Amino acid sequence: MPTKGNYASMERYPLLDRKDWSAEQEIAAQALIATPRGEVRGPFIPLLYSASLLDHVQKLGEYLRYDSLLEPRLREVAILVTAVAWSQGYEWQAHARHASAAGVLPETVDAIAQGRDHPGTPQDEREIIAFCRELHADQHVGDARHEAIVRRHGRAGAVELTGICGYYTLLAMVLNVAEIGDPEAIANLR
Repeated sequence: MPTKGNYASMERYPLLDRKDWSAEQEIAAQALIATPRGEVRGPFIPLLYSASLLDHVQKLGEYLRYDSLLEPRLREVAILVTAVAWSQGYEWQAHARHASAAGVLPETVDAIAQGRDHPGTPQDEREIIAFCRELHADQHVGDARHEAIVRRHGRAGAVELTGICGYYTLLAMVLNVAEIGDPEAIANLR
């Protein structure tokens, strides 16, 4: 998957030493740590610089990632399409593993990375991929794609799918501005 860069210096938003956190940062970080994420990593490192934004963002993300109406397999497909749309390597690598664990075929993951379709991809995943690609490319979704999602997941599912694309676009933007693209390199900085 093409990325904006294999940034790993974290010069723009250095990892803050916990002893230097403000009270607000401590509260926001502890709320994040209490979620299934379990730690401050990835986009939450730069978001910690704005503790209030971190707190609001992570609450929305907790719902969309763990409790959305869409099953985990379909959420992960939408996240991968978003990572490709934003050339976001950190987001891609983290969620490619989650997608595989949720049951997405390796061939589908590879096809998404390459911006193509795979004939063995289940129809419900194909619909998610098509919707998300169209949304990212056109900033709009046509009637046919919208109706396919509504037919299978209802209007609430279509809204939540749109929310997943928007939320992971926000995280990709934060990561790209912070120049965090290589998860392996970031792990080595800790």
